Amino acid sequence: RRVRAGAGSLNIVKEWWEKTKEIGPSYGHYPDPGKSWLIVKNGLDTNAKGLFPDVNITSRGHHYLGSWIGNEESEEDVEGICSQQQAFLTGKLSEKEFVKEEVCRWLDDIESMYVIAEHDPHLAYSAYTIGVDKEWSYLRRTTPEVAEELKAIENTIHQKLIPAITGQPVITDSLRGVMTLPCRLGGIGMENPAEMRNLEYSNSVRFTKDLIETIVGKYMSYTPNFQTEENIRMWIRRSKDDIYENKLEGIKRRLNSKQHRNLDLLAEKGALSFLTCLPLQEYKFHLT
Repeated sequence: RRVRAGAGSLNIVKEWWEKTKEIGPSYGHYPDPGKSWLIVKNGLDTNAKGLFPDVNITSRGHHYLGSWIGNEESEEDVEGICSQQQAFLTGKLSEKEFVKEEVCRWLDDIESMYVIAEHDPHLAYSAYTIGVDKEWSYLRRTTPEVAEELKAIENTIHQKLIPAITGQPVITDSLRGVMTLPCRLGGIGMENPAEMRNLEYSNSVRFTKDLIETIVGKYMSYTPNFQTEENIRMWIRRSKDDIYENKLEGIKRRLNSKQHRNLDLLAEKGALSFLTCLPLQEYKFHLT
């Protein structure tokens, strides 16, 4: 599915929209006004409807690529809307409601995974670490203040998914802490979704700072500085490594000597590499 987006004054966006309709089909893209959304500032709705009579228009904000663009809260009353899904389709959905909708969808995905985990734990683990957890990672990087909503996901992971994958009916808080560590440090890479959310968001803002300034300043072109981007990328990687190392040290201080030794062995190079591989039967990587 092709997704296109533009930004600017109403007249500039109108010009862009008409051009997209003109040349889009040559590239296999057929703009559909009924499925397109125009997000405007409060007070510009009437002008926007005059320029874009067939396009959906909202001043509340709308979802885009797994996150949200627009106002965090809505001034309109959403009472009377029969379901979240209807609110989603009509544009009468706030940022917080959108996040809750996404969390409900992810909880359904996790429920499917722990059902699978009962007879194929390796497949369920890979589906989680390689697939679904990347979705809320994107949400954490692009949407601030989502920790409370993500706690419901952590509770389900802790109480249902991990027990189904490991075969242990009870996972202590201490053991859950170890499991949040990356495999190279002796964990299994199943992060707590509610943790590091502020860091993820601030890192995203830091990395896109120049692009944000270009958009807000309404400059006509943007030339990325690849060296600066690489420096920021390395800084982000080091800062996350420091956080994990400090967390590991805190966990080790609470372990007895045998548990400490076991964690050290798990952190040996390659010890848990089987967990980071796709469970491909063809190469005998599928362990269940």
